[in-house]
Amino acid sequence: MPKQSALERALRLLNYRSRGKKELEKSLLDRQYEPDDINNALAQLEAIGLVNDERFAQSLAETRILVSRRGRHAIFFELIKKGIDKDLIESVLNSLDEGAELEAAKSLAESRLKRWGDLEPLKRKMRLLSLLQRRGFGAKIIRRVFDELGERL
Repeated sequence: MPKQSALERALRLLNYRSRGKKELEKSLLDRQYEPDDINNALAQLEAIGLVNDERFAQSLAETRILVSRRGRHAIFFELIKKGIDKDLIESVLNSLDEGAELEAAKSLAESRLKRWGDLEPLKRKMRLLSLLQRRGFGAKIIRRVFDELGERL
């Protein structure tokens, strides 16, 4: 069976999920395609709009907040790992709705507080603080979650 072209391989990868340009490039390099073939394939995909780092970053950030209940810091580092430019990441994160991030953090906190109902209050607060920090929420969001949950903590 003849080896698949770089463009065909890239299309197959994009069929599974959206990807950034650097992520696609790395995957194709790992498959030992020629750099010229990779550049040509990526240029074609960009020209028809299948590879767009800004759209990819925006979509991933919104999904991570709404579905995975992650904060801006966690999203920032995930996008860095996927090869997205820092300036683009900051632009995308600044465009995100802070209310959605707060709601995600509150939802996460409320779900965990149900599980931790029989723990003493200080231990519950420490676990919640630790969880929200690990999920990438900033101090401002965490403080607001603690203020809004109040006595339920």
